[in-house]
Amino acid sequence: MNRMLVSMVVLFGFVLAGCHNVETPQGEAGYVTQGSLFGSSRFVATQVGPCSSGLGWLYAVKNVPITPVTYSEPFEGNATVMSRDNVPIQFGVHVTLQLDVTRTQEFVEKYGDDLQKVYSGFVQERLRTSARDEIQMYDALAVKDNIATIGAKLDAAVHKVTDGTPLKVISVVVGNIQYPDTVKNAVSAKLASTQLLEQKATEVAIAEREAQKRVVEAKGIAEAMNIVQQKLTPLYLQHEAIEAQKAQVNSPNHTVLYVPVGNMGVPLVQQPPGDSR
Repeated sequence: MNRMLVSMVVLFGFVLAGCHNVETPQGEAGYVTQGSLFGSSRFVATQVGPCSSGLGWLYAVKNVPITPVTYSEPFEGNATVMSRDNVPIQFGVHVTLQLDVTRTQEFVEKYGDDLQKVYSGFVQERLRTSARDEIQMYDALAVKDNIATIGAKLDAAVHKVTDGTPLKVISVVVGNIQYPDTVKNAVSAKLASTQLLEQKATEVAIAEREAQKRVVEAKGIAEAMNIVQQKLTPLYLQHEAIEAQKAQVNSPNHTVLYVPVGNMGVPLVQQPPGDSR
């Protein structure tokens, strides 16, 4: 009886020692398997953290991240890419991937539980090759103007690599474009020259407007003088003189002196006959 009790206690302890409550933390999916004393283990279920499986005989779990993970590929130093016009370009490509949680079992059974290794083995080198090919299609200064186009093509390339796999492509971004100092200085000099030309063009335009304004004013003055000259006829001047004399005659305080003048407008002065002074 005692031996049987001891055996039952030992068996219970053995069974209890083989039972596990496996846990999956938040942001990860768990691939739960059940082992056996003989033979291979088998898949039990997928659990999404935070959670645990509950106590199970020889339970084990492989946890993989299901939140988006970003991998950065810097093209710097020896990895600098030459543009079409042979200018070294430094830049970076950032790809964000996410595991499709509904395909966790497929992912673990085909690719393992290390997302970094999967990226390195299936995506990284193809992405870098595509990035180099795209940059080499443009002249150096045209790279920044075509970032959106380059990013779209790299996004399509990564989608092609991951198509049919449990990986989802969230985004592919190209950025941090860096040119050599010689190119930067040349661009700065060109920008300064362009600004100077624009300033001079503005000054010329202002001067031309002022000149046109003076021409218009001069034409107006000339036309006005022409009109006045046309009105200043001898009869008109005689009429104006008579009107002025009338105004003086009607004035209470006035002195009118009539002096005969010659044809040239010079007063005629002559002594009266018989005046010896």
